[in-house]
Amino acid sequence: MKFFPLVLTLVCLPKVWIPAAKAVAAEPAVPFSEVYPVLQKHCVKCHGPEKVKGKLRLDTPEGLEAGGVSGAVLVAGVPEKSLLYQRIILPEDDEEVMPPSGKKLSEPEQNTLRKWIAAGASREGWNAAQAGEGIQVAPEIRDALLKLRAAGAYAGPRHQGASTYCVDFRLRRLPIPAEVWAALEPLAEGLEELDLSGQTLPEDAASLLGRMPRLRRLSLRASPSVAEILRVPHPIPALEFLNVFGSPRLPGEPESAFAARLAEWLRTLPALRGLHVGGGVFSGETLKELQAAFPKIDMVGDPVLEAPPDVTDPQKEHPPARVH
Repeated sequence: MKFFPLVLTLVCLPKVWIPAAKAVAAEPAVPFSEVYPVLQKHCVKCHGPEKVKGKLRLDTPEGLEAGGVSGAVLVAGVPEKSLLYQRIILPEDDEEVMPPSGKKLSEPEQNTLRKWIAAGASREGWNAAQAGEGIQVAPEIRDALLKLRAAGAYAGPRHQGASTYCVDFRLRRLPIPAEVWAALEPLAEGLEELDLSGQTLPEDAASLLGRMPRLRRLSLRASPSVAEILRVPHPIPALEFLNVFGSPRLPGEPESAFAARLAEWLRTLPALRGLHVGGGVFSGETLKELQAAFPKIDMVGDPVLEAPPDVTDPQKEHPPARVH
């Protein structure tokens, strides 16, 4: 009988704690449509398709789930243990505060992320959130963007309300079939950025590249198709940055022949001011010859120089938006 009060207390414990649990769960969840604009405004510039600092991408649900070099950034239900929240509430002078430069997240923005994580950090509605309320596109453009996204590409307007587009195939691991490549046709007039890193392209890919009058940035980094594209190079009048780092030659093709064909293409690109080349494809002597032949082009490559992850444009300020 001496133990009866203790047993009674233990039996009653669940009844004591249930109301508290309900109180926590009762906090209204934040829809992802409110979360995405915060990520886009403060995070995607450094953790998106153009820059992937710390190997962390915050522009895709897969990237948010995977985390980065510091590990997972989300602990669903626990904002205080989630790096994404921990870093944004640090003092501005803390070396780990995010974003490291620019305007700190406002208290309402911090609270939006806190409530979202506390409610489980659901990514439901991610695609709808990316559409944005201010973006209107023609039906054929919308269909093309959706087809590219279904094929594993990042595709959408350059930024909110833009009439130019960005397409990034880096997340796709399979060769690009002709029907997917053809989805770029409706975007050709307005395509400003195209990343084909590591991709194998259809045989007629070069002809479509030549019909992109506003294309400013093109990455063919480590693409097996570069040699084929150079067979019949097409001018891209607005192209400012080109990345062919690590792109292989044709089987049995001498280095000098490959360099000559690349130089021929470079002469058709009047706006080019940045080139990322090298990656073991050319010897140091060949790279020096290319640099001497094109002194107005800022050329980056090894073994002449240590190659950064990509040629970057310091004037670029806006991360692309995505439509769905």
